[in-house]
Amino acid sequence: MALEKVKVAETALKITIISVTKLKPYRITTATLSLKNMMGAVYPRRSMHLHKKIADLASILRPSVAVIDGVIAGEGHEASKSPVEMNLVKAGTDPVAVDAAGTVVMGVDPMEVKQLRYAEEKGWEHAR
Repeated sequence: MALEKVKVAETALKITIISVTKLKPYRITTATLSLKNMMGAVYPRRSMHLHKKIADLASILRPSVAVIDGVIAGEGHEASKSPVEMNLVKAGTDPVAVDAAGTVVMGVDPMEVKQLRYAEEKGWEHAR
């Protein structure tokens, strides 16, 4: 386990989590999707930008529902001003499967997204 200690909002441990994120690429983690979105519940966020830590965090704060908003998606990288109209929304109760489907839509093999590969290694079989 790469994540040894993390500060998580107590409320996040007690509630049903619905992760809603935009469909967009991200330079450090290849994609910003539901697993990476869980970083919003930790402090400090900058310490979480490692693929194994994102997968570990999702073990603790696993979204009950993952929603990817690709109505207007991002292209290029997170700071790029290149929106793409896709008219797409992906949702499901398996955040790894939803994220994997999101990467496929972006033309990326889910196994190239390290946090998805690590999630699969943890036994979450829906990354492929």
